[in-house]
Amino acid sequence: MKDNYLITNNEWLRPDVISYTGVMKAYVNNPLGGEKALELLGEMRNECANGNRRAKPDTKALAVAMHACIKSGRSADAERIFSDIDDAEKTTVMFNTVLTGYKNEGRGDEAENLLRKMIALNEEGRNNCFPNTLTYCLCIDALSKSKGEDRVARARMLMNEATRRYRDGDSRCKPSTDLFNTLALVISNSDIPNRENEVLTLFEAMESNGCTPSL
Repeated sequence: MKDNYLITNNEWLRPDVISYTGVMKAYVNNPLGGEKALELLGEMRNECANGNRRAKPDTKALAVAMHACIKSGRSADAERIFSDIDDAEKTTVMFNTVLTGYKNEGRGDEAENLLRKMIALNEEGRNNCFPNTLTYCLCIDALSKSKGEDRVARARMLMNEATRRYRDGDSRCKPSTDLFNTLALVISNSDIPNRENEVLTLFEAMESNGCTPSL
């Protein structure tokens, strides 16, 4: 595309944001995907500065770049991209992408802080930014990998919060098998007394909430 544009000077052959986003998507599962995404983002910005306004990175392109960074272990780069995005343009997908990085690194405190920011933005009227079941799963999973002595209590609190939101009418926070499994993991990895009974109680609550146990 770029070669043909240089030969013909036909603006409609010049790669746009959709072209670049498609290439970044193809690199998401590549070990060097984050590095390549950052390189392509830089190229998009250069293109834009050189008059190709159609190559300006949009929220979808930035979300894909963040995903590629997280998948290749470049959480700091994903956070940097995220922090440069105006709060008005941040989405649930972006928040959950950063939370995935926190989960992978056991950064429970930061995960919960990010959840609180997400909720605050949503309450201010940011309709594209809302917590869902996956958000709570990621936060609880981040706690399961952390070393905080209060991680079980905090994980339970997050589970109860998600359930309460659902009962108050937010279908996006509907309890799921994954949500219960993640809390069970926090409990089973802890050293609290009677943790076996705690997990069995959770198992019963899971079925009463209509969640089918998985392997």
